[in-house]
Amino acid sequence: MQEYKAAYTTFKNLLKEYPATAYREESMFLAFKSAYLLSENSIDTKKAERYSIALTGYSEFTAAYPESKYRKEADNIAEDCKKRLEKLSAMN
Repeated sequence: MQEYKAAYTTFKNLLKEYPATAYREESMFLAFKSAYLLSENSIDTKKAERYSIALTGYSEFTAAYPESKYRKEADNIAEDCKKRLEKLSAMN
């Protein structure tokens, strides 16, 4: 789990420090995907918050790159996040 958290933090820091990087699209996608994987591997009490953070990353990514080559994978991950959030909400 620490690897996903470190990856998420690294990509977010890269985007903050180098907003015009040639790797911005890929970095935004990988930050989102890392947030999702962190959510998947979190303890139950942290999952809902982390899925929400991942979905925020998805929204930012798709707003910036609506025609991205990563879009299909991002859409699939976001759909899974939403389903898991719904399931968590139903359990509470």
